[in-house]
Amino acid sequence: MTSQGSADFAASYEFDNSDTDKTTYAVDIATGTTVTNRFDFASQSDTVYLTRHDWLNTFPTPDGTLSNEESTWGNQVNNTDGKAYVWKKEISASDKAQFDSTGKTASMKPKSEKATPVYGADNGLELVDMRGLKYGDPLWDKLLDQLTVRDYNTLLPIAGYGSVEIDSVNKAATLDTDGAAAVLKGSGISFPVEVMLALAWNVELAEEMGELIGDDALLNNVDGWYAPNMNIHRTPFSGRNFEYYSEDGFFSGKLGSAELTGVAKKGVYCFIKHFAMNDQENFRGDRGLKGLATWSNEQAIREIYLKPFEMCVKSGTTTQYYYKQVENQDKNAKEKFVWEKTEYEVPKCTAIMTSFNRIGLSWAGGNYPLLAEVLRNEWGFSGFVVSDFQGGAHMHVTEMIYGGGNGMLCAMNKEMWSLAKTDEEQYYSAREAAHGMLYTVANSSSMNGYIHGVKAVSPFANYIFILIAVDLVAAAGIAVLAVFMVRYIRKKDSGVPESETNKVISE
Repeated sequence: MTSQGSADFAASYEFDNSDTDKTTYAVDIATGTTVTNRFDFASQSDTVYLTRHDWLNTFPTPDGTLSNEESTWGNQVNNTDGKAYVWKKEISASDKAQFDSTGKTASMKPKSEKATPVYGADNGLELVDMRGLKYGDPLWDKLLDQLTVRDYNTLLPIAGYGSVEIDSVNKAATLDTDGAAAVLKGSGISFPVEVMLALAWNVELAEEMGELIGDDALLNNVDGWYAPNMNIHRTPFSGRNFEYYSEDGFFSGKLGSAELTGVAKKGVYCFIKHFAMNDQENFRGDRGLKGLATWSNEQAIREIYLKPFEMCVKSGTTTQYYYKQVENQDKNAKEKFVWEKTEYEVPKCTAIMTSFNRIGLSWAGGNYPLLAEVLRNEWGFSGFVVSDFQGGAHMHVTEMIYGGGNGMLCAMNKEMWSLAKTDEEQYYSAREAAHGMLYTVANSSSMNGYIHGVKAVSPFANYIFILIAVDLVAAAGIAVLAVFMVRYIRKKDSGVPESETNKVISE
């Protein structure tokens, strides 16, 4: 076409929307919770947002002043000497105080919730007894009363690559492993990464791949999978686009929900990640840094960055089953109890991994508006929220539990965190954190083969360290000796079906 263009190719349409619709999206369709702005704190007043109405004048430019400090991250050349330098911008004293804060203040939790501490109650419950119960079932309170201070001090800060065994509720140790295209502690079979799967535009194929991932996890006794990954291709140059589906939130949500469905059918819980707005790798918060501050507005956050996570959380339930011990109705039978196949529904999405970055000035892994107000209250999520790997100076256990998280992706207690056992407010948040984690494990393949009265024993209390050591040896190119971990079961009752007795794990 010519530079003048042709009016024949243009048309206009005026929408008849003089009356603003204030009711259609006033409440969440899943929970009925009132929807309101949650992320005003993440929108800078002086930020210019890109709009197609004025593309040239709103196109992003560096925010701040070019310094004489050379960048060590290999960023684009931005000076005449052929080198890359850091852009800098001063923030206010109040913003800096929020940026440097930890604990409840950093989490942005606006209200105080308390509970009277109860530890070590003798209620005779085991985690397997909770299988199939709703998150809000009153029996959970009795089980949580059995937890000890030591349980909290190990369960919450040391939840990397699995969670430790808890004797007070007879919880076995679990094994969680990385993705995104394979079960990394599995058979070695790998699948196309998310961006390749997305190119197929095939929801059925995504679900089928999820089923194969779930099978591989079961075969290798993996309970949780750190995937699928569904952050947005914000630019073509983002560091991990290969493991994210696309630049479209809805499209990513359709494929992510399908892949999640396939894995969840097998009873394996998926930590969909990274929640939320992890759109670059530079300065994101590892290497001991304090975390990238990501700024956006309410509409963009909800319609683009949170949409795939929301679709997964609201993707419905999957059917699981187990053999329940019931009293034998045949009075002439020798066996006092029989085993009845019992089906129950559990949400497909019961686990989420948060991100290194901050939303505004608050770390995503301890961000109350994100995790409590939106994820749990609005969307109705019940389950296990784990942090990304605890490699940032801004990632704290206290902030995490106040913000609505459940466990730190850490294989050792780096912070030497301990519960303030008489603090009713901290106890409430820690108790909720333990609740979500235990709920996810109870309704997963981790319970396969367990019944009340059966004790799971791990010969290696710190088997995670063995796995890490094996990984390091393998990375060095040295032949790796087989490491066997066996969780065996001592059967205390009789009449248990063979499929429901011993659970043996070898890796």
